[in-house]
Amino acid sequence: MDVLFIAYYVDQNRWHNDTDQPTDHAPPAPDTAPRDEVDLLIDGKPHDFSRFLSLVRYGTTNEHDRYDPFNMTLLSGSYFLNLLDRAGYGVRVANATDADTLQRLGQRYAPRFVMLSTTLLLESAERGTIPMAVRQIRQQWPDAVIVLGGLLLVHYKNTYARAWLENLLHYYGADVYIVSPQSESPVLEVLSRGSLQALAEGPPIPETYIRYNGSIIGPSDAPEQTVDMASCTIDWSKLPQTDHLYHTVHMRTARSCAFKCAFCEYPVSQGPLTLAPLAAVEHELQELKRLGTVTSIIFTDDTWTPPKTS
Repeated sequence: MDVLFIAYYVDQNRWHNDTDQPTDHAPPAPDTAPRDEVDLLIDGKPHDFSRFLSLVRYGTTNEHDRYDPFNMTLLSGSYFLNLLDRAGYGVRVANATDADTLQRLGQRYAPRFVMLSTTLLLESAERGTIPMAVRQIRQQWPDAVIVLGGLLLVHYKNTYARAWLENLLHYYGADVYIVSPQSESPVLEVLSRGSLQALAEGPPIPETYIRYNGSIIGPSDAPEQTVDMASCTIDWSKLPQTDHLYHTVHMRTARSCAFKCAFCEYPVSQGPLTLAPLAAVEHELQELKRLGTVTSIIFTDDTWTPPKTS
């Protein structure tokens, strides 16, 4: 297998009431546990809302997957499954992972590249989440090239100086970082090189940083080649893998946003608004209908109903 694409990773030990399995970091003390406004403390232990619902309904947090919003089909996994399969690569998507699922995947697959999206990790809840995910991936596939991408990296690049960003990339511990809101062209170029040494010794790639022998190499000064929205529709009924498809899936009809609100960085990181042709949207809807298993769709468009322009 060429690529294992991980759409989302969660630190299951953030809520340290889930498992008795050993972890590579100590669970936080109850009074210092990292938590946000949706976490609940029950008997001194933090619970997110899905674990709270599982506890109320079943008397245990072990059924939290039933209520976890990240278990629905995330768009990035399906998108890159479609893109890379078209390009001739063998791909497997892991929709949502933790330490236990990575271990099970490690027993079944031997990918040359493991790709992890940071888009839905937000601020990683705590700074240790991403390097912990990389360590666990490295433990399962020590010879694989680990590639990180996603909008969290784009946010950091747009916010901080180059030296700070490079320190962060060293801290995360992956091999390759694709720091682009689109990333199709860099991903295909990275895979075509075949190995970390070839990546480090070859010409720099746009929007791509290589961590090699203690140094950060790249990116190229050349602009990234963008992919037209009309050419990147998902052939849902022809995907080589469908067991990751939940009855609710994500799809998109646009990139970026029609507005440029002062408080929002999304149009800055995404660039100008790009709309998919109506025929492309209709094609995806027909493909989802043809599957016969999808009952609801969530459109990921940043602004779904912008007003008509004059």
